[in-house]
Amino acid sequence: MTRIEINAREAWGMARGCARASTVGLATLAAVSLASAGVALTAGTTAAQAAQAAQASPITASARKNCRNTARFADWLASFKQEARQEGIPAPAIRAALRGVTLDRSVIRSDRRQNIFSLSFLQFVKKLVSANRLRRGPRMIAKHRQTFARAEREFGVPPAVITAFWGLESDFGSFMGKKSSIRSLATLAYDCRRPELFRPQLKAA
Repeated sequence: MTRIEINAREAWGMARGCARASTVGLATLAAVSLASAGVALTAGTTAAQAAQAAQASPITASARKNCRNTARFADWLASFKQEARQEGIPAPAIRAALRGVTLDRSVIRSDRRQNIFSLSFLQFVKKLVSANRLRRGPRMIAKHRQTFARAEREFGVPPAVITAFWGLESDFGSFMGKKSSIRSLATLAYDCRRPELFRPQLKAA
C-alpha cells in the first residue's frame, strides 16, 4: 500500500484496542508501528479489524520498490519549486531551502534496502518497542509536558503519540543522523517510490 489513511487520533484509539497493553507507552508505540506498517485504515476501522490487519499484513512501504526514475532531478526540482510557489510558499523561502540541492543517491539506496519492511506487524513491534523506550517515554512526556500540552492544544495530537514517533525515529534524540534533512527529503520527493509521501513534507520543511 502506498498511502496511510489514518490520523493521530484514530491511531491512538485503535492502538488501545489492538495492542491490548496495560501501559500507555506500548499502546501508543503500537499505533505508530501500525501506521508505519503501511496498513491503510479508515476512520470506520474497528480495533478488532485493526488487530486482524496488523497480524495478517506484512510491512510494505510501496509496491514500487523496484521502480526506475526517468526524469532528470534538475528538471523535477525546477517543477517542484514552481508548484511550491503556486501553493503560496514565499519565493525567498524556496530559494533559501533549495539553493544548490542535489540528488543523494545514497538516500535512495538506503530507502530501498530497509529490511524492516519485510517484517510482519507483530515482528516489527517486537523489534522496535523496546523496554528502554517504554521506560523513557513517560519520563520524556513529564519532562516536556508544557511543550506537549501546547502542541496538543494547537494540533490535537496527544503527547504519547508524539513521543512514540520521537522514540521510534531517533530514540528520543539520541541518533539524529548525518545527512541533510532538506537534501534527503528532496531526494525522496523526487524518487518514484513514494513521492506522494515526501512532497508535502518537503514543502512543510
